[in-house]
Parts: sequence; structure tokens; C-alpha cells
Amino acid sequence: MDAALQIERRIPFAHVAASGRFGVFKHEPLHDVRTTNVEKNHSIEWMKRAWERSPIIESRYTSDIDTYASYEWMADRVRKVDYTAKDVEAFCIVLAEYQEEYKFSERAGVFLSAMMNRCKDDGFVIRTNHLTKPFDQLGHINKKIFAVEGSAGNYLGYGMRGGSITVDGDAGDVLAFGMRGGSISVLGNIGELAGWAMVGGTIAVKGNARNSSGLGMKGGEIHIDGRYGMLAEDVDGGRIFHKGELVAGK
Repeated sequence: MDAALQIERRIPFAHVAASGRFGVFKHEPLHDVRTTNVEKNHSIEWMKRAWERSPIIESRYTSDIDTYASYEWMADRVRKVDYTAKDVEAFCIVLAEYQEEYKFSERAGVFLSAMMNRCKDDGFVIRTNHLTKPFDQLGHINKKIFAVEGSAGNYLGYGMRGGSITVDGDAGDVLAFGMRGGSISVLGNIGELAGWAMVGGTIAVKGNARNSSGLGMKGGEIHIDGRYGMLAEDVDGGRIFHKGELVAGK
């Protein structure tokens, strides 16, 4: 696990707790959540069993999910079955059955990340509009191309290495933590601490950004078209632009 991903995460979670899970960008479901019938197939049934057997691995320092350990467990399980990008899309709908479970958002985001990275396909669609709250930690160490139809939660693109992520709604706090490559485009608003410990890649935000964008940023670029709050003071390597004008970094 590289140095960027070993940085203690207690500070940003304090920000998250203070501002609410998504701050002013709280996700509102477009309709009541109902069980959706998805045509059964072997791959999706296997995914359900893998999900139901997956352990809740919490951090040694906080009550949050241990992202690295959870990802490794899930990646090891999903490599044992053949599935397609369409199966992953269908499984997003199936996951609504479990959304009242403990730590659902974080676990589901990491599970889907492992499924996409291990899949032979590329070009995924992740659906979140049917959920009461979107997936956290989606796109962990991402290498694929995927689009989120709806909003994304906290830690989108955590440790992202390549590929691209497009979100047609909002994204939560700590967008692209430790990002090393690839691109993220958010058509809506984002929360606090975007680009924290970012060393490469590009973030483009059409909407507004809250405070502390670029905290500990060492490389890469952040482009914001809407309003933005107070920027981080330690943007040592990367660059932040507002409507094409450089506002932080060199």
C-alpha cells in the first residue's frame, strides 16, 4: 500500500461528521425504494451469496470500514466467477435489498469497485437513483471506465490509478483521495476535501465545491466551474482552476 493511501484518515472524517454525510448536497432519492425484479442468472446469484458472506472489516483506528482489507477480500472472491459489465449494472439494483445493513454504503462501494476492476469488460454503468443514499468509496484504485447514474457518496475514486469516472449527479466529501491517474467528472456539486493527497489525474466539477479542496495535493489538476469555498493552503504540486483561471498551485 503506497504512502498516499497510508495517510491517517481521521481528520477528513471529522470534517464529514461536522458537515453531515453529504453537507448541503444531501442525496434525495427520486422515488420510493421498492424491490426491483432482476432476471436471475448464475453470476448475479453468486454475487449475492458473496455479498451475504462478506465480513465487515473495520479500521483499527476508527469505526469506519478498512477499505484496503475489504477490497482485497472482495477481489479475491469475485475473481472466481465469470460475469459481465451488464451483470454489475444489474447487481447495483439487487443491492437495494441490503441497504439497511450495517455499513452498507461503504461495503457496497468497495464491493462494486472490486467487481469492476476484476471484470474482463470495460464501460460500466453504476445506478444509485433507487437508493436512499449512494455508494461510498466507489472506484477504489479504479482502472476502468464507468458512469454513475445518480449521485456518488464519499471517497469516490479513492486511490484511483486510471480510467475515468463520470457522475451525472453530486459527489460527497474527500473526492479522489490519493488519486494517481485517470479522470473524474462530476456534473453536480461536490463536498469538502476534494483532491486530498492527490498526486496525479484530473478532476472536473461543473457545479460547486465546498471547503478545503486540494488539501495535501502534490500533483494533478482540479477544475471547478461553479462556486468554491476556502481552498487548502498546502497545494504544493498540483493546480486548481476556476473557470479556466489558475487559483492555486503553480
